[in-house]
Amino acid sequence: MIELAKCKRCGKSGLFLRTNSQGLCKDCAENDKLIKTDVKKYLYKTDASYRKATDELDHQDRLLKVALKARDQYKIDGDCDKAISEYEKVMIEATPPLKSNAHAMFLLDLYLKAGYNNKAWGYTNKLIQTHGLDIDKIRKYQAKILKKEEKHAEAIKMLMLHHLAKSKWNNIFNREAFIKDIMPSIKKLKWAPEDADTLADMVSAQVKAKDYKESALTSKYSEYVKAHA
Repeated sequence: MIELAKCKRCGKSGLFLRTNSQGLCKDCAENDKLIKTDVKKYLYKTDASYRKATDELDHQDRLLKVALKARDQYKIDGDCDKAISEYEKVMIEATPPLKSNAHAMFLLDLYLKAGYNNKAWGYTNKLIQTHGLDIDKIRKYQAKILKKEEKHAEAIKMLMLHHLAKSKWNNIFNREAFIKDIMPSIKKLKWAPEDADTLADMVSAQVKAKDYKESALTSKYSEYVKAHA
C-alpha cells in the first residue's frame, strides 16, 4: 500500500501532494517563507480580518489623496465648483466615504461659499445619520445655513442645540459665548436683549440637570417662540 504524503503543518494529504524536507506542503512552505520575510504579506494572505482592515485603510488612503489634491488645487485656483465635484466623489459617492471631520467641514464650507445651501443642509443630515461629524459641529453649520436664508428663529434653535451638545463633554455651559452667538439673530428678529438671557437660562437649566436630549430643549424653545409671537 502506497503511503500518502502528508503535510506536518496543515494535515493535508494526497497521492500527488509533495512536501519539502521539513515535511511541509507547498502552501505551508510559502507561508513559512512569508513569516520570515514579510509578516504583513503573510497576515494579509492568511487572516481575513487583517485583510479586511488593510483593504479599508488602503481605500481611505486613496480617498484622502484625492481630497488633499482637490483642496490644494482649490487654494491655487479658487474654483469652488471644481473642488466640490472632487470632494463629493470621496465624501458622498464613495462606498464607504472618506472618514474625516476636517474634510467633511471643508466640503460644508465650500457649499456655503458657493451658495449651495440645500446641498449643505442635505449633507449635514447625512452626517447625522452616519455619525460622520460631531453633532455640536453639525448644529453650528445648520445655524449658518439658516442665517444665510434669513431664518433667524430656526438659527437660534440650532445654536441652542449646538451649545447644549458642546456642554456635554465637561458639563459646563459657556453662557457668554452662547449669547454672543445668538445676538445677531436676536437683533434681526427685533427681539429684546432680555430674550437672549432667557434662552441662555433655558440651555443652562438642561446642562445643570445633565439632560442633553435635543427634543426637550426644542420643545421648550418652540413654546417660547409661540408665546413670543
